[in-house]
Amino acid sequence: QNIADDLRPHLESLTTSQNPHSLFLTCADSRIVPNVITASGPGDLFTVRNVGNLVPDATHPDTSVDASLQFAVEELRVSSVVVCGHSSCGAMNALLQAPDGGLDDSALSGWLAHGEPSLHAYHSGHPARRSASAAGYGDADQLAIVNVALQVEKLQQHPLVAPAVADGRIRVSGMFFDIASARVIEVTAAGIETGAATQV
Repeated sequence: QNIADDLRPHLESLTTSQNPHSLFLTCADSRIVPNVITASGPGDLFTVRNVGNLVPDATHPDTSVDASLQFAVEELRVSSVVVCGHSSCGAMNALLQAPDGGLDDSALSGWLAHGEPSLHAYHSGHPARRSASAAGYGDADQLAIVNVALQVEKLQQHPLVAPAVADGRIRVSGMFFDIASARVIEVTAAGIETGAATQV
């Protein structure tokens, strides 16, 4: 019996509509499979992916990310927005290795510029960095964890999300997927929770 046979009964109920409970913002990295790491199925997650799981700020908006947020919040009425970073992230390595003069003028560098606030917070000793360091994570993973914390904060204040957060209709949370151990760890503004895996 193949996967299609297993999924067909479930997919029949999703033929004409979807009703996901969460918007899941994660990296475009091919090693990250949202439904696998969250033990969810088709129709559960409205997934948005980009390099570095970044949320552009209001001064440099990205219509793709904003359109996804608007559709998830206003049309799908999700109850949860999750930011998921991961270990060994190429975007975080690129930010750390950028020359002192900053990133170049390529399309990739232009996008990674949205991650510069995370890099600044990392160098400023953000609590999430200290927590990740204490847990034994290297520099790039520490930055990835700081980045998740900052994207959560951005989303909580985003004009498309903030009203629903204030009303208690949406919860914004962060997680970090450790590829080597296949563990999902909760990320908060104060750092990481290493005791137990988080759930979506």
